Amino acid sequence: MKNNRSKSFIFFAGLLLSLSLVACSASGYSYNREKGVYETGAANYEVYDRSMAEMDEAAGMKEEGIGGLSVNPALDSRSLSGRKLITTGTISMETKSFDETLSAITKRVEELNGYLESSTVQQQDYYYNSYYYGSMPEESTERRIAELSARIPSDRYREFLETLRSVGKTTYFSEEKRDITLEYNDVELHKKSLLVEQERLLVLLESAQEVEDVFTIESRLSEIRYAIDAYESDLRLYDNQVDYSTIHISLYEVVTFTEKKTESLGTRIARRFQESLRSLKYFLTEALLDLIGILPFLVLAIIAFVILYLIIKALIRRDMKRKAKKLADKEKSPALSSAESKENTSKGAGDKPSSP
Repeated sequence: MKNNRSKSFIFFAGLLLSLSLVACSASGYSYNREKGVYETGAANYEVYDRSMAEMDEAAGMKEEGIGGLSVNPALDSRSLSGRKLITTGTISMETKSFDETLSAITKRVEELNGYLESSTVQQQDYYYNSYYYGSMPEESTERRIAELSARIPSDRYREFLETLRSVGKTTYFSEEKRDITLEYNDVELHKKSLLVEQERLLVLLESAQEVEDVFTIESRLSEIRYAIDAYESDLRLYDNQVDYSTIHISLYEVVTFTEKKTESLGTRIARRFQESLRSLKYFLTEALLDLIGILPFLVLAIIAFVILYLIIKALIRRDMKRKAKKLADKEKSPALSSAESKENTSKGAGDKPSSP
């Protein structure tokens, strides 16, 4: 019994020691503001033992990455100066040959080993396009618009932009770069700390003899594996966002390209007046169509209103007749009463005996 207690004490002491070493390894990282990266001290390399180094070497990792961390050079080949950058672009284009331009864009995406994340083609009516883009002539009734979201390898992103500018006229372009270097390093540090703790616990699991100790270690190992999977999922998501740039494309079909011209005050007034007339025409047209659309319901509503009106009118007439009849009966009642009283008086006078 004493031997079992001593073994348990030694086991838990070793477990606490390993956890303290892991805590020291995680807290030994410091952020260098001048370099903008995380750095590690010599104590961390003592914890990062030979087994972990062999695991990194087997996975094709090198200790020449950001801030001395073990990173995969292939994942950083498309970042700027070793930083993790997510690039997102937005471009609006006009084209006179909608089908050919759309086909050229789709084909170019495939040639650059990219893919379309989403693609939508729809038709816009003449008044919508003329009001917002001013590029549709009177004889045109509708034009098409395509909304695309393309994922392009980051090292071919600029090449794809040049292709877009060559197949259509660019009317709008914006680009955003998000630096996720700190977030990426933080996730990677947490993952490495958990891997170190996992290695220590596996060593302790081999030497554990009590069932309770084995259960405690395996429970902690299960939590660590779950956390490691979550961190690896985050890293894969970051890698995908860094390796593939996203560009949102709006392609408009037009007959004449929109030109930026310096207009005089009179020209601007005339153009605004024409736009107002087109808007009024559009409004009246839509109002007429809406009226025709609700005409059956309107007819039913009118019929119901007429029926209700006739019913209410009949009820009012009946009520008025009742009131007139009651009033006539009230006027006849006093006349009858006075006539009866006179008749009774005359009868009473005739029945009186004559005096002796």
